[in-house]
Amino acid sequence: APPVAWRAPLSGCKPLRGLRVIDLGPYTAGPLAARYLADLGADVIKVEPPGGEHSRDWFPRVAHASSYFANYNCGNRSVELDLATPDGVAHLKALLGDADIFIQSMKPGSLERLGVNIEKLNLVHPSLITCSISGYGRAGPPVPALDTVVQAGAGLMSLVDGPTDDGPLKSGYSYA
Repeated sequence: APPVAWRAPLSGCKPLRGLRVIDLGPYTAGPLAARYLADLGADVIKVEPPGGEHSRDWFPRVAHASSYFANYNCGNRSVELDLATPDGVAHLKALLGDADIFIQSMKPGSLERLGVNIEKLNLVHPSLITCSISGYGRAGPPVPALDTVVQAGAGLMSLVDGPTDDGPLKSGYSYA
């Protein structure tokens, strides 16, 4: 057999070092995109509501931390902002003024209700890269596209059988 040619891992390969990312949105889609950017060296700041994102408390927990939250937010810094207040929104806008990338995964219309308009934001900060993620798109219904909702709407939950006849069950894997 020919000898195996081993290659060293790409240690220290951080092509996004020096870029700042603001991540606004809970749970999976936005945080996972931001986590990939952090893995590549970007400085990611996750904006959380007062008290932190709900998934910080989800089980299973390892060393007092939610495994779910750690998986999707590894490498990110966090700041708590109350976006229901003018001061919180002003602080968000200040963070965006120093950012290179803005990822948001809120329901369509949520940003506008806060007084943040992507088109106007891009006029003020033309080099800001914006990424809006929603389960049903910008023109879709302004409803959450959490995995359980998507599985139920697609009919998948009706196909999952559990140990008792308790009705539809969510598949263990996140398909959304």
